[in-house]
Amino acid sequence: MTTYLGRPVTQRAAGQHPIVTRDHLVVGTVAQLVNLITRHRAAGTLVAITTPRPLSADRFQVVMRLREPIRPGRRVTSVGDYARTRAAQRSRRRTRVAAFTGTIAGLLAVGAFLLGQLAEIATAHAAPILGVLGLAALAAGLTRRPRRHCRGC
Repeated sequence: MTTYLGRPVTQRAAGQHPIVTRDHLVVGTVAQLVNLITRHRAAGTLVAITTPRPLSADRFQVVMRLREPIRPGRRVTSVGDYARTRAAQRSRRRTRVAAFTGTIAGLLAVGAFLLGQLAEIATAHAAPILGVLGLAALAAGLTRRPRRHCRGC
């Protein structure tokens, strides 16, 4: 048997705690659906039900609207607004963390790529670079004044 939760609808009776009514899409065999409907009807939580729609030879689909009371420890004016607000806060926080993590990962990837390119250029052109550095050192050595062995010379 498969159950899918629907969007909650908040109802408030005068002087009572709010009651959430949800639509549940239920798929199952005839025996399973009869059992489920009987139990909810006996508990007083069944508000409405659609006619069964056949899906296959032995499976049917119905939409049941069930009454679900809110737990007394939770103080909110509207359960739907509360759930949407909390979900929005979580999603914004997750978006920020994901953006920060993605930015850092991207910068690290670019840095690794540029270091790889620098190493590749250095290895591909090692001989000319060492030749130029050697000539520069030789030129610097030849243009220096010769050292004297003492100050007076």
